[in-house]
Amino acid sequence: MADNVTFVVHKEWLDSIQGLPVEQQDKILAEIVRYGTDSGTVHDDDPVVNAFVNILKSRIDFSKNKYNQKIEMSKSAGRKKKVDDDEILRLAREGKTSSQIAEILGCSKSSIDHSDGWKMRNQKPVENPIESEEEDVAKYNGNFVF
Repeated sequence: MADNVTFVVHKEWLDSIQGLPVEQQDKILAEIVRYGTDSGTVHDDDPVVNAFVNILKSRIDFSKNKYNQKIEMSKSAGRKKKVDDDEILRLAREGKTSSQIAEILGCSKSSIDHSDGWKMRNQKPVENPIESEEEDVAKYNGNFVF
């Protein structure tokens, strides 16, 4: 079963089954949800349930596909970053000014000043915990202090 599956249930579907017994309505709705979420079917023995769900399968598939297309399009929407924060951070730690970095990267000084890489330039780099642990072991000649 796929995660985060979305599909649309239309009010007219509920209106269509209104005259059926409640137990059959429940089965139909359950099968619609199972089909829409790729969970398989349970009520294969009921021809009314199967007929109703089969009629709606193409509509459910259409709504799922349309939703997935919107999700994919939204991933590429919006303004793209013009600067590489890692490169800015590297150059800043080499001692370059924001003006020099802007000239190197071909962008405005303001883009550099507002970047996460420039903001992180004065933060201490994260140490490798494994190297740090090896140094501690060497310091105490293998004796651990708690």
